[in-house]
Amino acid sequence: MEKDECPETNNYICRELDAWQPLSDPGVDVLDLEDDFEDKVCEKNKDSDILKAELKAALNEIKDLKEKYSNLTGKLRDKLECPVCYEVPTTTPVPVCPNGHIICNDCKASQCPTCRSRIFNGKSLLAATVIENIEHSCPNKGCQTLSSLNQLETHKTVCPYRLVDCPAPAGKCNKTLMFSDILHHISEDCLGSARKGVGELLGNKRTWSFQSSTGNYATLTMSFTSHDQVFFLTSEKKECGSFAACVQMLGTETECSHFGVDITLHRYDDLNMEGRHLHKFHGDVYSVDMDKKERGKYGLNVGDKAMERIVSEELSKLRYHVTVCLEKYT
Repeated sequence: MEKDECPETNNYICRELDAWQPLSDPGVDVLDLEDDFEDKVCEKNKDSDILKAELKAALNEIKDLKEKYSNLTGKLRDKLECPVCYEVPTTTPVPVCPNGHIICNDCKASQCPTCRSRIFNGKSLLAATVIENIEHSCPNKGCQTLSSLNQLETHKTVCPYRLVDCPAPAGKCNKTLMFSDILHHISEDCLGSARKGVGELLGNKRTWSFQSSTGNYATLTMSFTSHDQVFFLTSEKKECGSFAACVQMLGTETECSHFGVDITLHRYDDLNMEGRHLHKFHGDVYSVDMDKKERGKYGLNVGDKAMERIVSEELSKLRYHVTVCLEKYT
């Protein structure tokens, strides 16, 4: 029997056709649905416009409040400015003359610099309250940062405009520069820098070969990078005749605390540091914020007699190696 003549198949097709219904109700007007959708979209757009207008008004209000606050604190800072050093006091209590003139503790004298009246032990409680609650300008030249009193000292330790000593030996460079200018100075025009540019510490370790004139050790600074940071190896001959070397980092003391260093002084013919005569320092990396006078107290220090066993002389040159190995703490 052929397929078209199968009664079971025909009955199945008929049942399916009877059960089939169109997806949409023919009684619902499609245009009405579209109009209803458009009305809802318009309502959403209106709500969105209202929210945007409210947000814009709120932002303008915040802007106005910031301007008023800035103007107010600016006037308060002007009134609190010491007439001698032209700085706003950052310590309390705040001395005041009988006529109400403010002066900072460092500049306080027997007479008021404004009205010449005698200054006794008067203190301004109002000035102290204002000082503790306004933002203070960073004292570093060029910095526009404003900080609250309790954050000002923290900011000064990380301010890119803070003044630091050049990491080069004092005998070659005694300049004091902004922190942000140190790398350019060392790389371009420092008389105590070994070479232009900045080298790289490959594999966290590097050996430098030093050759200097008879009677003197190399007094210079080598700059290099490691772990995306800039470091300076400074070596110099101290007044007592000993050799000193330390590694400083272009960063804050907190940033430097994540690094340790090994500095090894060894003979020129002992590149692998296997001989008897070598001296090693294992300790901290120091920040360029360190005072230059204090730098000689840290790092590797080798006496003149010990240096005689390490330094070799050839063609009127003193020759030796210094190897630096950096470690980053996790």
